[in-house]
Amino acid sequence: MDVTTGKGPAPVAEGEPLQTLQASTAYRSALLVALGYVVVATVWIFLSDLVLLTIPSDSSWVLFVSLLKGWSFVLVTGGLLYVLLRQHARRILDAERAYRIAVERAEQQKRLFFQNTITAITEGKMLVRSPGALAAMPTPPQMEEDVVSAAQASGVREKIREAALAAGIRDERAADLVVAAGEAITNAIKHANGGRVSVHVGADCVWVRVTDHGPGIADLMLPRVVLERGYSTKPSLGMGYTLMLALSDRLYLTTGPTGTTVVLEMCRREGKAATVAAIPDRTPLVDAL
Repeated sequence: MDVTTGKGPAPVAEGEPLQTLQASTAYRSALLVALGYVVVATVWIFLSDLVLLTIPSDSSWVLFVSLLKGWSFVLVTGGLLYVLLRQHARRILDAERAYRIAVERAEQQKRLFFQNTITAITEGKMLVRSPGALAAMPTPPQMEEDVVSAAQASGVREKIREAALAAGIRDERAADLVVAAGEAITNAIKHANGGRVSVHVGADCVWVRVTDHGPGIADLMLPRVVLERGYSTKPSLGMGYTLMLALSDRLYLTTGPTGTTVVLEMCRREGKAATVAAIPDRTPLVDAL
């Protein structure tokens, strides 16, 4: 609240740039601090001079009152400056917090739009999750290894095939899962110099998770990267996500500046994909900031 006007921060006008709003709030607050100081100082000087005029010039009280006037002026105006500057700082912090929340909400809305668009286009076969949502899997890993080279990738693909077959996945579908996982591993090696691969077996399905710590995929690029056949931000990535999507029962993806995680889902019976809640999303609430 503004100590001068008794009102809170002005509401955000629709369509008004947030940067402009921040600047105008800061300038207006600084102006109010200066005006408040000028008004109080002027009134103080005027009233204190009137008091001095009531004292005879030859009185011994003149010097005492003059000193009292000066020290009181310093104390009062210093206290006023503290209150006004504290309020000024609070208004700036409130404006910065409002700006940060607005930006985060806009990012969440944009991400949600892409998530819903991709889910709709793929008829629910591809689910884009919030960053960090795929850290917890439905079951513990049966196999987990770091892969940083093509030679290592070959060995890991064979372990994925063995785990799928042991879980009851038919040979042909197990081969599809291995090819899809190979694409995800290749992406991790080329984009992030490697990643971590784990295999998780549930009651009906097998999940292969590939996690890297690369730069991630920008939101604006997501539709092209995951839906356009052969598209890539780097050369020689093959069919990429379109192939993963075609060969698995369901594909989960989470990506951000700290890395990308892909989870490939293959079930024992074709068309018997696990429920979406098997790997739930965990989107942080902006209102909690």
